Amino acid sequence: MTEQTNDDIIVITRKKLIELLNLQCRMRYMLTLLGAICCKKKLEFMMMPQDVCDFLKIDYKTFEKTLSKVAPKCTFWQGGKVYTLEQMVNVAEIATRPQFINESIGELNKALDKSRYFYTDIKREGVMLYDNGQYKLARRRKLDFSEIGEMAKEYFEDKFPFANRFFENSKRDAEDGELRMSVFNLHQAAENYLRTIPMVFMLYGFKEHDLASLMNQCKKHTLEIYRPFPQDTDEERRLFKLLQDAYVQSRYNRNFMVTKEDINALIPK
Repeated sequence: MTEQTNDDIIVITRKKLIELLNLQCRMRYMLTLLGAICCKKKLEFMMMPQDVCDFLKIDYKTFEKTLSKVAPKCTFWQGGKVYTLEQMVNVAEIATRPQFINESIGELNKALDKSRYFYTDIKREGVMLYDNGQYKLARRRKLDFSEIGEMAKEYFEDKFPFANRFFENSKRDAEDGELRMSVFNLHQAAENYLRTIPMVFMLYGFKEHDLASLMNQCKKHTLEIYRPFPQDTDEERRLFKLLQDAYVQSRYNRNFMVTKEDINALIPK
C-alpha cells in the first residue's frame, strides 16, 4: 500500500488490488472485507475506477459516466480519479449489467459438443434461469486428433494475425510520435501473442490482460516466452512493468510517461 501525507487515507496500488481481488470468487466480497477492515480502523478506503473496470471487464466509459452521476465528488491521485469504497461498490452494481448473446440451441450444442471454451465456461459457471424441458444441453466430448488440429489451426489463424496487427500499429504510432498509443498497442500485441499459445496447445483462451499471469499460463508449453523479458536487471524489470501498466495507464492516465527510448527498447522484444 502507498500512504499519502494524510494518515486517515490509504490508497492501495492497482497491482496489489488486483492480486487481492483475484484471491476471491467475487469482487464484491473482497470489497466488503476491505471495507470492514477500513471501518474497524477508521480509515477511508480509496481506489481507481480503471481497476474495477479491468477486473470486471466492463466498459470504462459507461462506468465513468455512472460514477459522475452517482458520485460527482472525487479526489485525484497520480493523475487518476479516486473514489471511496462505498461509491465504487454502488456503481459497480449499477454498471455491471448483463449482456445477452442470442444463439440457437443447435449452434449452442454444436459449440458445447466440440468443447468450445467460451461456451463450456458459460455452461459450467452460468446459472439456468428458465428451462421449458424441450431441449437438453450437449456435453463436451473428447475430440479426435484431426478435430484438435483443426481447432488449434483455427485459433492460431485468428489470434496470431490479430497480434501482428497490433504490433504493426505500435510501430506506426511510434513513428508518428504517439508514444502512449504505441506502448498500448505493444501491450495488446504481447497479450495476443501469449494468448495464442494456450489456445493452440490447450484449445483454451484465458480471459486476462495481465502479461505476467499469461506468461505463467504459457510456461508449461514453452519457456521461450521469458527470453524477451528476462528481468535480470532493474532496467529490464522497469520495461516489463511499463508494458504491464500500459493496458490501463496509457488510456486513462494523461501523466503516464513513456519515452521514445522505451519504445525503441520494447519493440525488438
